[in-house]
Amino acid sequence: MLPDSFWLNFWPGMASTTVGVVIGVPIALWLAHYGALIQERARQAEERARLQRGLQSLAAAVRHNTERLRHLSEALQKDQAPFDVGLDVSAWEVSKQEIIPFLQDADMQRRIAYHFTQTESLRRLAALLLDQYVGVTSALVNAPQNRQALRNRMQSETDNLYREAEELANDISKVSAR
Repeated sequence: MLPDSFWLNFWPGMASTTVGVVIGVPIALWLAHYGALIQERARQAEERARLQRGLQSLAAAVRHNTERLRHLSEALQKDQAPFDVGLDVSAWEVSKQEIIPFLQDADMQRRIAYHFTQTESLRRLAALLLDQYVGVTSALVNAPQNRQALRNRMQSETDNLYREAEELANDISKVSAR
């Protein structure tokens, strides 16, 4: 009698376990896939948000620099040396970790980096020019020629950077709006 009751209880248990495995495993796999898909979409959305925040910060800095470059160009044309050119070079240092991993456009990355590198170079030239006007080097015999050569170079670089910055700010805004 023991074997008959065993087999009577075994087959329904075996059938329910088999049905549970056949139905449950695919459902569990689908749920795991769906959860991973949701996590991936959330990660991509966060990456886009980080990129957009970084690009918006850069666009604001480039627009600020555009205005400051215009003022610098005017000052140089009037043979003036500003004490502080007021150019923003920190925005790239702060934002590049938000941008480089997510911005797929290598040319845009290059243009942004180039703008801020040139902006820093222009800031150093402005400090040299100020020194040529009021610093120790202003007393040198060839100071007027050095001042004129430096002013001409700065004027050229300022005008080039100004033109490039206007275009770059618009291009950054277009990319961040996507």
